[in-house]
Amino acid sequence: MRELILRDDDCFEITQSTRRFLELTKRIQVMLAVIPGKVKFNLVSLIKKYPNVTVVQHGWKHINSADKGKPKFEKFDSLDIQTGKSMLESLFKNQFYPCFVPPWNKFDGDYKLLYDMGFKKVSDNKNVIDLMKVKDNVMEEIKIPENDTVMTHHTHQNWDGKCWLSLELLIEPENIKWLKIS
Repeated sequence: MRELILRDDDCFEITQSTRRFLELTKRIQVMLAVIPGKVKFNLVSLIKKYPNVTVVQHGWKHINSADKGKPKFEKFDSLDIQTGKSMLESLFKNQFYPCFVPPWNKFDGDYKLLYDMGFKKVSDNKNVIDLMKVKDNVMEEIKIPENDTVMTHHTHQNWDGKCWLSLELLIEPENIKWLKIS
């Protein structure tokens, strides 16, 4: 049986897409990468209704610090990261897991610093299938043994009907076990 993690990035508020995503995935384990510096409090109460959701930290405010034309990344200091972690721990309690997901999957800082702050894992673009990029071919992508995480962006402007359909098809097979982050 294939074992995968479903990671959804960029969540910070309730949208119609957020409600749809949570309902669609309520029978499987989901890792929800929440932006602590933007999180809306009504999202907290909604997520608490879904025990299958594990919240992880997605940067600080998800603001692009790159020069024009350069790859996007978020610049933040250790206080931003620690503040975000403390906020998410306090808001989500036992649904929070100390995993750091850098915005745009890029972290130019010291990974040791993250572990020293109590993060147990960093989830970047290594071994990740971006569902928006492979929506027409996702079932083939999950066969690649190195890939262990499927990344979605249900709030992204390019998340379209094909992405929803691919996600629906992906979570139905009984030959996939959706793992909880640990």
